[in-house]
Amino acid sequence: MGGCRCFADHCLLFFFTSRSLHGALKGSIGVVKCMTAELTDETNIARGFSLLPMTWAIGYVIGLAIFAYSRWFVLANVSMS
Repeated sequence: MGGCRCFADHCLLFFFTSRSLHGALKGSIGVVKCMTAELTDETNIARGFSLLPMTWAIGYVIGLAIFAYSRWFVLANVSMS
């Protein structure tokens, strides 16, 4: 039971940390949209804004892969010791 509590505390700390970072970095969306509007003209503005969701989706996939790899690495080291 003690190990389960420790794991839950670790997950809760990670949850609050990740949500805080997500909230702090969320302000960059407005900057990205503003820069996209400044860098494009009338002929390619639709194409520029259509790339934004794709880049965010790629970021989610890469972030999940990094998290999964780090959890695998931590769990592999714990089981070896």
